[in-house]
Amino acid sequence: MKTLLLTCFLLLYLSGAWACSCISENLPEKQKIAKAHAQASLIFTGRLESVALVEKTDTIHFRSRAGADTVVTMRQQFRQYTFAITQQLKGAPAGATVVVLTDGPGSSCGVSYRAGADFVVFAYAIDTAYSPRGTARRVTPYFTTGLCTRTKELRYAKAAELRQLRRLARQG
Repeated sequence: MKTLLLTCFLLLYLSGAWACSCISENLPEKQKIAKAHAQASLIFTGRLESVALVEKTDTIHFRSRAGADTVVTMRQQFRQYTFAITQQLKGAPAGATVVVLTDGPGSSCGVSYRAGADFVVFAYAIDTAYSPRGTARRVTPYFTTGLCTRTKELRYAKAAELRQLRRLARQG
């Protein structure tokens, strides 16, 4: 029975069947922007220079209470975006460009952007990965964004949002 439950759990976990759900609080727009600013590690405007599909491979080790071992190797695709930064609004990237990952094709939370467009990007630093059991382990740090962030093409950003972000950047 435990083996059946573990198998069902792994199939659901590996299938990418989790739906993306963006819950928006009922707050005034200025407060939503301030909250997004506080939560993001890196905010900038920039031109999307290149898009690539990359694959990460991860191995998860499960040990049942009875001592049986199960090792699962997972491969997940990500879209890797390289942006040329035009204006820094929060955080400090390592140079004039920054690489940001998002979930790959078939993921409900990943996003697809077109190269050559200008964006305002809200990126989040990831330095820890969690197993399905909640065990944490350190990973090479990277930035990510997704469907539920305020990242958007610059032409769709409201002038008031950009003014507020610039004001927050000056305040430090």
